[in-house]
Amino acid sequence: MYIYWVRYRWLIQRTIEENNGPGIFVYATSSVAVGTQQWLVQVTDYNISADGSANVSLLPVAKCQLRELWAEEVPNYENVPDLYVGLVEELPFTRAIGSESEHRNRVLFLNNDEVVRILNQQSEEAAY
Repeated sequence: MYIYWVRYRWLIQRTIEENNGPGIFVYATSSVAVGTQQWLVQVTDYNISADGSANVSLLPVAKCQLRELWAEEVPNYENVPDLYVGLVEELPFTRAIGSESEHRNRVLFLNNDEVVRILNQQSEEAAY
């Protein structure tokens, strides 16, 4: 996936910095609101360009439910939409990704219709 919007470039940068390499964030497949179900995705590979844009490979690892949500301003930019940050809980029927405390950690959000189609297709295949 090619990341070019400033707030999502910041998302990828934060995810990599906070995890000392590829990390996990929420990929929103519907409106971002408390109580909605979304996907936790892991960055499996990335290449960041000099301008901050990035090519990333993502792997959906679990479904989660949004428990708390807030917006944070993107530093050093004016008139850029905020980045959503929140607390999530991994849903019990999904594959575990770590300890219970990790499921409630602060996560970042990305919303893109193309990945929604891919994630939904993978979810349907996993059900069979």
